Amino acid sequence: MLKKFYSKICVVVLMIALIYGFIPYWVNDTEEVQAASFPDYVIVLDAGHDATHAGAQSAGYHEEALTYKIASYCRQELEKFPGVKVYMVRESYACPNGGSSVTSKECNSKRVEFSKNVNADLYISFHLNSAGSSARGVSVYYPNSNYKPNIGTQGGILAADILGRLKALGIKQNGRGTLIRNSEDNSRYPDGSLADYLAVIKGNKKNNIPAVLIEHCFISNASDRSNFLSSESKIKSLGVADANGIADYLGINSNSLRQYSDGNWYLYRNGNVDRSYNGLSYHAGNWWYVKNGKIDFSYESLELYRGTWIYIKNGMYQQKFNGIVQNNVGYWYVRNGNVDFNYSGTTQCNNSQTYNGKTYNYSGWYYFKKGKFISNKNTLVYINNNWWYVHNGKIDFSANTLVQNSVGWWYIKGGRVDFTYNGIARYGIGDWYVHNGLVDFKFNGLYRVSNLSQTLPSGEKIIFDGWYSFTSGKVDKAYTDVVYDGKEWKSESESTVNSTYTGLADNAGTTWFVQNGKIDSDYTGLVNDKNNNIWYIENGRVFTETDVKELNCKEYDLNTGSSNVVNGVYYISGGKVNKSFSGIAENKKALWYFNNGSVDKTVEKLIYHNNIWYYFVAGKCDKSFNGMAQNNIGYWYINDGQVDFSYSGTTPCYNSQNYNGKTYDYAGWYCFRKGKLNTSVDELQMINGSWWYVHNGVIDFKENTLVQNNVGWWYVHNGLVDFSFNGIAKNQSGDWYIKNGKVDFSANGLVQSIGKHQMYPDNVSGENITFDGWYYVEGGKVRYGKELLRQNCVGWWYIGKDGKVDFSKNTLMRNNVGLWYVHNGLVDFSYNGSYVYNGKTYTIKNGKAQ
Repeated sequence: MLKKFYSKICVVVLMIALIYGFIPYWVNDTEEVQAASFPDYVIVLDAGHDATHAGAQSAGYHEEALTYKIASYCRQELEKFPGVKVYMVRESYACPNGGSSVTSKECNSKRVEFSKNVNADLYISFHLNSAGSSARGVSVYYPNSNYKPNIGTQGGILAADILGRLKALGIKQNGRGTLIRNSEDNSRYPDGSLADYLAVIKGNKKNNIPAVLIEHCFISNASDRSNFLSSESKIKSLGVADANGIADYLGINSNSLRQYSDGNWYLYRNGNVDRSYNGLSYHAGNWWYVKNGKIDFSYESLELYRGTWIYIKNGMYQQKFNGIVQNNVGYWYVRNGNVDFNYSGTTQCNNSQTYNGKTYNYSGWYYFKKGKFISNKNTLVYINNNWWYVHNGKIDFSANTLVQNSVGWWYIKGGRVDFTYNGIARYGIGDWYVHNGLVDFKFNGLYRVSNLSQTLPSGEKIIFDGWYSFTSGKVDKAYTDVVYDGKEWKSESESTVNSTYTGLADNAGTTWFVQNGKIDSDYTGLVNDKNNNIWYIENGRVFTETDVKELNCKEYDLNTGSSNVVNGVYYISGGKVNKSFSGIAENKKALWYFNNGSVDKTVEKLIYHNNIWYYFVAGKCDKSFNGMAQNNIGYWYINDGQVDFSYSGTTPCYNSQNYNGKTYDYAGWYCFRKGKLNTSVDELQMINGSWWYVHNGVIDFKENTLVQNNVGWWYVHNGLVDFSFNGIAKNQSGDWYIKNGKVDFSANGLVQSIGKHQMYPDNVSGENITFDGWYYVEGGKVRYGKELLRQNCVGWWYIGKDGKVDFSKNTLMRNNVGLWYVHNGLVDFSYNGSYVYNGKTYTIKNGKAQ
């Protein structure tokens, strides 16, 4: 439970960070980072002792086996509660820290270290007591008040909550019930005060983790054994009681919040309202804000809880809320109910908030840095494939103006950079020439616009219409309008005009397309002159650069006066379409393979050009293409349209290729060396944080097999090493025990494999194989072909010829000691009687045939 003094310390620390800017800063204005989820309570459950460092024993009961069962049932129950993350120190009867290679003291030290590494909030150690046969009952040890008093206080409350739940099962209280045990060899904490005796309590206190040790009952007492340990259901009730005691302490038990007769909801602990509690408590599917033990339904603000700033509204934690919320130090971006200090960028918010008695409505796209709204930010941001103008921290959708960034001055329309805009825009004291959305300060000459409008920030609407003269991109207002009279360009005021001429005309070194005496500045397309030259016109002017153009436009024929729509790829040189060009030509986006002026769409291959191998499809090499292509000497990695001989690694390729009349589909991850597919690779590779099996140079996502590297043999499932797998897997040489994804050659004895595991390796028949049960392994390999008796911590088991414990087996079985009575697969040492085996009747005493 988070006590008031702990909450106040966290509030002070984070408020200072908010005010003075100590929160980590992300420099990418548009970067989005996944918001942190609401923090779990991290609880470590330590089942005391293990198969190597055994605990107390009595009448066939083993402490290390029983504590593991109790802890496991506790885990199952705890994981039903929201906001709880549970770790088990050991996941089986075995020692988790090296078995016989470590002492009990060293093992306990590693258990404490495990708790620290997972950032535990609580540590629970499970034990059973042992003494004289008359001693009985439950006791819970907690930290003393030395060195870190708050840890002792929290541990005492936790111990009392768990003790109350166990006593409710009918277990007698042993002594005072909750106990402190101080050091008996005068060992000290760093501040010189007397240390705790129990190693796990002492070690966890040093790491600021409250720890308790539960002695559930006495394994040495016949009554305690019978009442609380003699069946699976009784053992489970102990684990469930422990879990409910922990939940009571954390305030997450649904029964913790109850409505009183005054209409208010209160947090109860041990039957009383806990007025010291300030924080969240869970009830009816929601988290509620509790202040001084009572739900505060009027509360709406940001609140610091367990190191995270969360949004509370109407007393409830708003886990699904996304939007903007203010407090006394600013406006903050809240994602999934938490302030996301990792977020820097621009995002949409549509919500309202009541703050200090006033309702605020937020609507629009807001600019955040480190989760905080930056109200004085003026910039361009890239969102959803568009550049937007952020003005005073918000996208200004009404903006129609020019805005500067590091590239230049851009034309903004409706808040967005308009890359299609060609015309004039007013900003400050001038009118400027805009081409493809960008002010062109190099432009000098004439340009015509027709009825272009712009609404200024003042609300004034202005119209641009006619011919304008520009110097360094700015309108020179000494000119008004210029037209062609059939011989030369003249001002309208100086002479009459030839209003019927349509054709090409020169002026000041520029060739223009004129229709009816005026430049058609809107025309972009082709013009066929009387000599059958085809000219490319862009915005009324002959395009003089050498380039490749992909066109879908009109072609105007000066011979007939008619036009038609054409589309295709054209090689332009000297202003004209080059009808005879054969070879490779390039523009910014692609290379093209021309044959007599036309793109040869039959070309689909790798072509060597200017010391580079390019990949062409339908006569085009797309410079943005990434994938794989083959030729007569191999398969090659294509990066930005060309073979990348510098690349060595494994990367995805998803494309198809038509080669020598056959279509090849490439879909998967491929291993390349100096740009060429390396089919000799057969190994495990680390890719994006996971280990994958690369087979013949390709990741086979259907591969299920065992693969060796320099560390060992690993279980590969669907091409990926499965570190979560524990069980039996097959290869050509046998069936093997896998632990955490790796063949455990040190395993000797009985191991468990749960569930169905299907194997489809290249070197096995491909059938579905089920491994489910307990198997006997030697050196990690399942032992087949012989009936055996083998022991584990539970007893001696019958192993069939299939290497598996047969729980249905009833027989007599011999080992080097004698002939034994097996019942349901297990040697029954309690059996005394007779048994008929192979036609002969045997007398059985304590499970052994006489």
